[in-house]
Amino acid sequence: MSTSIKVQVHNGLVPEASTDAKWRDDEQFLTLRDGRTLAYTDAGNPNSSTVFLHFHEAIAIGSIRVLALSPALLARDVHYIAPTLPGWGNTSRPPKSTSFAACVMSDVAALLEHLHPDTASIKLYISGIEYGSLAAQILYCASYAEFPHGRQVASMLLRNPYSPKQYNSMSRVGPSFFAKTMSSTMLRWIIELLVRYKMRDRKSLQCFWREQVFDKLTTAQKESFNRWTTLQGREEEGYIRLWADQAVYSVSQTWDGFRRMESVLRWSSGTFNPLSLDKEHTAKPILIASAKGRAMSHFLVENYPNVRAVYYDSEFEVDMWSLDSIMEEFMGVV
Repeated sequence: MSTSIKVQVHNGLVPEASTDAKWRDDEQFLTLRDGRTLAYTDAGNPNSSTVFLHFHEAIAIGSIRVLALSPALLARDVHYIAPTLPGWGNTSRPPKSTSFAACVMSDVAALLEHLHPDTASIKLYISGIEYGSLAAQILYCASYAEFPHGRQVASMLLRNPYSPKQYNSMSRVGPSFFAKTMSSTMLRWIIELLVRYKMRDRKSLQCFWREQVFDKLTTAQKESFNRWTTLQGREEEGYIRLWADQAVYSVSQTWDGFRRMESVLRWSSGTFNPLSLDKEHTAKPILIASAKGRAMSHFLVENYPNVRAVYYDSEFEVDMWSLDSIMEEFMGVV
């Protein structure tokens, strides 16, 4: 059953009130059998048998607005579901005896069965961006005994994806922030303290994001970004404020998701091995949309069967203003 919960503030971190707070009202909650809470947002046609399941990046939550739905998804009358991953936002951390992979499979199964009781009739598209690409790959690669709804998966989209196998064998490659520095408990705590400082409030995070990301965009990139936000009914500052709001909100309950990232990146549950997938799994196509030069993306392209890749000039292009064209290409695969 679904229910509403009261947000409890920990660590003194909660987004400031803003004029763009409707996303908090759109957030929904599912009480799971083990007593945990799964937060999610959905949009589109809830009665559609075409289900698009998307996993968010790190320091974020599952969130979607109708205006933000790609025309490719609207044209196909999809039900878009964006769950918040374990340990982020209002989604409970995994039980102590449960791995991240097992928790994701269990949470998603419960959510699909809640929203679509006749799960056998749905056509499931799974998607993940950056850190969220690991959750998408967990579902894609899982055996049908572990995740029976995997039989309904039609295709998978990975945007600027991570590769746990490559992270293990080539720790120098990929997100250098984690690969190079998260090697000791002391350094991990130092990093967390630095991140906490940058996220002490929404305004501080907005300034940081603008200085480190937006101000470094080229003139052409800024023009593309502004055209994209205008189509969504937003202005530049509103988009930055929304991103900062949700980032701070993602750690307002606990830092468990952040602290768990290293172990998830080192994913050793045995469920990830692209070369060992059977024919039923590999019959389902994969689209990887990535910035040029990302070693992790190239590793996945080389090792997944039935995969296509499209490359862009920057990660921001994949994350934002080229999203509609990526979605059109992805939904046209199957």
